[in-house]
Amino acid sequence: MDESVATVAEQLLGRARAFVHEECLPGAAVGVVTRAGLVWAGAAGFADLATARRPDADTLYRIASNTKVFTAIGIMQLRDEGRLRLDDPLVVHLPEFAAVTNPFGPIEDVTIRRLLTHESGLQGEHPSTDLTRPAELRREQVLAALGGVRVAIPPSSASKYSNIGFDLLGEVVARLNRGDYEEVLQRRVLRPLGMAATTCHPMGDLGDRCAVGYDVREHSDVLRPARVLDPDLMPGCGMLWSTVADLARFLAFAMTADRWSDASHPVLSPRSLAEMQDCRIADGGSPPSYQGLGWYAAPAPDGTLWLGHAGVAPGFISRTLFRPDDGAGVVVLLNGVADVDKLAMELATLAARALRGRPEPEPSAPPAPPPAEVERLLGLYQDDDDTSTIVHVEWRDGRLTLVGEHDADVLVATGDPLAWTVRSGRPAGEAARFLVDDGGVVTGLNVAGYLYRRLRAERA
Repeated sequence: MDESVATVAEQLLGRARAFVHEECLPGAAVGVVTRAGLVWAGAAGFADLATARRPDADTLYRIASNTKVFTAIGIMQLRDEGRLRLDDPLVVHLPEFAAVTNPFGPIEDVTIRRLLTHESGLQGEHPSTDLTRPAELRREQVLAALGGVRVAIPPSSASKYSNIGFDLLGEVVARLNRGDYEEVLQRRVLRPLGMAATTCHPMGDLGDRCAVGYDVREHSDVLRPARVLDPDLMPGCGMLWSTVADLARFLAFAMTADRWSDASHPVLSPRSLAEMQDCRIADGGSPPSYQGLGWYAAPAPDGTLWLGHAGVAPGFISRTLFRPDDGAGVVVLLNGVADVDKLAMELATLAARALRGRPEPEPSAPPAPPPAEVERLLGLYQDDDDTSTIVHVEWRDGRLTLVGEHDADVLVATGDPLAWTVRSGRPAGEAARFLVDDGGVVTGLNVAGYLYRRLRAERA
């Protein structure tokens, strides 16, 4: 263990255990990373409640959208080899994309770069003919359904997160390498980095080491196993499983690529890795995060920016954070539903201060209270689908903000105190309408057609 991290090891583990207890989670596995690799690991709770199996650094969790960074590396490898350009239209490498509707211009405006930075304007999710169920499509189904996909906002007009966009980038990685997505990823990224436990299809010993994902606890002491995703869904946006130990190897690579020459790098040149980490595109959130080519940068409470990614899948939430300048990073893997950024930022800030030899800062002044006209809108809202997602409507930095599991979208007033427009994030440009009953009690919220019921309503 790094001597500096050893001085805060007890605090790191205490915060992880307290978070699992406070959030009523099944369990968590966490780790601190330096350029030397994993220097501390801890765990709390259970990987499997039924068998009382405990998690550790080698327990597999579904890492969901953290997969996107691996897809982005596959694209950058192809760019470095001259097999594509980042400003190529996607349709050049994926002719089926010509079926997509772009009401704002030619389909060629959807480029590989814009997909990598979530500026393509492409809709967020896969099309579905059954609006009562999540759309879970395999590769052939996704490609066949592209005629039902549209560009929702003008390309490069705003940040708009797109899962389907990264699935299509994953198809480009597979197609140009003449292979299956996971086989290509294993051969070109995972095995060279020693990530032997990272896979889309954990089987055998890896399957035995998987955590069980659990749904959000709904006003009950019962934790139910979450639905299990089909392992053969289109993989580019979020189908990988991994461990704290493997992701520590990945973050160490991200922080130490400058040790290799461009001719000797095992996965990606230092120049290209630095290009991926150059996060400049603000997402408009509150506070804003900044998007790069796969990775994005998010601010900690002390104002420092941390690179990384988050991932959310049924029953699992993951977060990676790292700062190349400090040589510090953290991995947080949960098999339940909670605000993973809270724990990840706490651990990252504590570890980074220990590595820099800096003490805890003085607490900052409390924020100003919200204005009276919006105070009645604040609170918790829960959707009615099988993920039971809870969002918070909060007053942040002087703006009404919709806070999800791993993002924050600013709401802009329209003149109607109950009608707002989403300025940022996946539903950018779409309506957010607060619902009230005959007595004036705020009972729900409709965001771009997704209905959330309020969990704690108060009379206006």
